[in-house]
Amino acid sequence: MTHRWVRRALLALIDVVVVACALIISFLIRFEGDVPSQYLATLPWAVLVSVVVRLAGFWLAGLYRSLWSYASVRELIVLTLATSVTSAILYVVDSLWNGIAIPRSVYVIDFMAVLFGAGFVRFLVRTRREWLNVRELRRSGERLKRVLIYGAGEAGTWLLEDFQRNPKLGVHVVGFVDDDPAKQNSTIHGVPILGSRHNLCQMTKEHGIEQIIIAMPAVPKDTVREIIDICKQTKAELKILPPVNEILDGKVGAQAVRDVQIEDLLRREPIKTDLSSISGYITGRRILVTGAGGSIGSELCRQIGAFRPAQLILLGHGENSIFE
Repeated sequence: MTHRWVRRALLALIDVVVVACALIISFLIRFEGDVPSQYLATLPWAVLVSVVVRLAGFWLAGLYRSLWSYASVRELIVLTLATSVTSAILYVVDSLWNGIAIPRSVYVIDFMAVLFGAGFVRFLVRTRREWLNVRELRRSGERLKRVLIYGAGEAGTWLLEDFQRNPKLGVHVVGFVDDDPAKQNSTIHGVPILGSRHNLCQMTKEHGIEQIIIAMPAVPKDTVREIIDICKQTKAELKILPPVNEILDGKVGAQAVRDVQIEDLLRREPIKTDLSSISGYITGRRILVTGAGGSIGSELCRQIGAFRPAQLILLGHGENSIFE
């Protein structure tokens, strides 16, 4: 707990510097380095008010409770909203109580400077974590497995993000394969879309691909069969994300990747699961799963756990399978 409060205090202190510098720089840019004397006299008051309002707004928005080592677009949106609201409050405060009205352009420049400065500091924390993880992995001497993701849609993107957040998984995503012509010669989070199924065998040889992951959980069974047949022509290990009806919690990640099974060739059309009705009779209840050590029972336990039951009881024949 002490470490958490130290981290929050340090981030708040950095924000004080960012907010103060942002306002001063805004005045300098607005007046091209020659700030009139009447604004210089009121600048200390303006900086103090700006720091208090900004930090209070950031605190109420939960920006000091977020783990910025795992920051995503959501945190950036919250930061943008908090900066926008506090900018509006500062403008109202200046209009009501300050005798010398600060030019509106100063607020616009200040908004952009605070957003850039605060956002840069926070995402620098995430970048540092990822860099340290990669460095630790390289020091351990473990070689990264060269992986190709088949499918540059939402599932493939989520999978890539999971691998990038967790370098200890030992995976280096070399690129994507996608049959959509509109996606060719593009990149996702810096990872290129290398081509389509037509040059899959060639690209696996050129890039030394060791594993192909089919990340298309919503496609029909006929398409899956065709893709699996093409992938089997390569020497790469083949993995797949399960169909959407097997992912009840909607979370696609590295933990869902598995070997290709006969069910993947016989998969039915996706079924839309009513998550609200499921959570209604699971959340907060005591749940007993029999045969919990088997393949179906263990998957049931994982899915049920996502709905936050009060207690989950596992019952099965094998002590080892239950323990695992």
